[in-house]
Amino acid sequence: MGFAHKIAYEITGKSPRNTFTKRTTLDFEDLRVGDVIRMRGGRHSVCVVGVDYETEQVAIAHANWGNMCGIIWTVWDADYI
Repeated sequence: MGFAHKIAYEITGKSPRNTFTKRTTLDFEDLRVGDVIRMRGGRHSVCVVGVDYETEQVAIAHANWGNMCGIIWTVWDADYI
């Protein structure tokens, strides 16, 4: 969670505007760069670094997904989040 919040701060200069919880508070149209999404039952956080409303894809940054130690920059379809 710390990494996602740090990236959000670096992008926007302030704390994340929104922290969404998967399937409970996430509405794709509400996503903005710098938001944080809590996934996997609140055990993993990603920072939104880009949103394409036309293709419904989200560019994210996150760290230490599963058994991988490292920083990951990727794009996900909105329905995956």
